[in-house]
Amino acid sequence: MKGLTHFISAVAAASCVPGVIEHAASERGLILVVAGAFGLLPDWLDFKWTRYLETTHHDIRPTPETFDADAIAAQLAEIVTMAWQTRTPQRVQLHTMQLASDRWQRYSIRFDNLDQRIRVTRGNIVDTGQQFAESKAQQQATTPLNIPLYYSYDGDLHVDIFEGPTLEFSVQRQQKTKTERVEVDFLPWHRRWTHSLTLGIVFGILLWVTLGWQTGLAVGVGWTTHVLQDQLGYMGSNLWWPITKRRSSGLQWMHSGDALPNFLSVWLALAIILLNINLAAQTPQFSGIGWLIWAVILPSLVMGGAYIFGQRQKRAQTQQRKTLDLLDELNEPQA
Repeated sequence: MKGLTHFISAVAAASCVPGVIEHAASERGLILVVAGAFGLLPDWLDFKWTRYLETTHHDIRPTPETFDADAIAAQLAEIVTMAWQTRTPQRVQLHTMQLASDRWQRYSIRFDNLDQRIRVTRGNIVDTGQQFAESKAQQQATTPLNIPLYYSYDGDLHVDIFEGPTLEFSVQRQQKTKTERVEVDFLPWHRRWTHSLTLGIVFGILLWVTLGWQTGLAVGVGWTTHVLQDQLGYMGSNLWWPITKRRSSGLQWMHSGDALPNFLSVWLALAIILLNINLAAQTPQFSGIGWLIWAVILPSLVMGGAYIFGQRQKRAQTQQRKTLDLLDELNEPQA
C-alpha cells in the first residue's frame, strides 16, 4: 500500500479504540496523528535507515550503449548457481540506466518458476513516473537453469528508475516436500524486523506506560494495520520477529502500487473515521447501520469485484502471451 493509504488506515483503526475520538477532540487530534505516524513508521525505517545497513555481493551495471541481455541472464544464472553450491545467500544490486534527467532505459527480468529459466529483456524508454516515453528496439535473452528456482512475485521485474532493486538468492528447504530450492527475495532488506507484530506490541506497551492506555492501544493498532495490509500483497512480512527470521508469504491478492485497492482502502478508512465521529457525537447525524451498508459494504463489493475481474483478465492475457512465446520458441529453426 502507498504511504497515504497506510496513514489514513492507521488513523481509522485507532478511531475504533474506545474513547479515542473523545480524546482526540480534547487534545486537538494528536492521538490520531500519532497513530497515523506509527502507521507510516515501518516503511520509513526501511527506506530511510535499514536499506543502508545492508551489503550486496554482486552488482549488475548495464549501460545503454553496451547493453547485453545474454550477459545479464548468464550472470544471474551464475549467482543462482553460487547460492546453490555454497549454501550461502547471495545478494545482487540491479542498477538502472539513466539517459537524461527524465529518461531511463528500462530492462526487465523474469524468473520463470515453471520452466526454470531466466529471461532478460531490454524494453522501452520511460520517464521518472515510469510512463512510456520512447520506443526502443527490444533485445531478449533466455538462460535455462538446472537448479530449482522459486520467485514469489508475479510477472516481470522492471528495472528502470532511480537506484534499482536488490535481490537475494538463498537455498530454502520445503517442509512439505522435504526438497530444497533457491528462492528469490525481492528487496531483502524490506519488511523484516520493522514489519513485525511483536515490534508493534512493544511500541504499544511503551506508549501505554508513558502516555496512557488509549495512546498505547492506538499506536499498536496503527502499526498492526500497516503490517496486516502488507500481508495482502506478494512480499509478506516477518510477522513474529525475533522469533522468526524470514518473511511470511503474503496472500498475493494485490501489488502495493495497484490503484483500486489503494483507493478502496482510503475510502473505507475515511468512512470508518466518519462513522466513529458520528457515533461519538452527542447527537448522531446519520444511522450507523445505513452508513455501513451504503458507505462500507456496497463500495467494497463494487470496487472489489471490479478489481478481481480486472486481475483475472490480466492473468488471462499473461497466460496467452506465455503460450505465444512458447510457440515462437518451438517454431524457431534449430541450429
